[in-house]
Amino acid sequence: MFSRSRATPASAANNGRVGYATNDPNRTALGQGGVVRGFVFTKWLRLHLVDLVTMALMGAVGLGVYYAREPPLLTAS
Repeated sequence: MFSRSRATPASAANNGRVGYATNDPNRTALGQGGVVRGFVFTKWLRLHLVDLVTMALMGAVGLGVYYAREPPLLTAS
């Protein structure tokens, strides 16, 4: 509906299904969705590296606060 690609006319060769004129490698010839690819650890790591580092830093800060000694009370003299 809002796609910029134009549909090719239906023919008997594709059983009446409308294909898509697109250069997107993630779409099949008939526009039936993406090509399923296997899990790639390096892509996952690049995607989530900032989150993992942030969680590790927050955990270190939390443990530091948990195990810190009580500060001496300041008394007015």
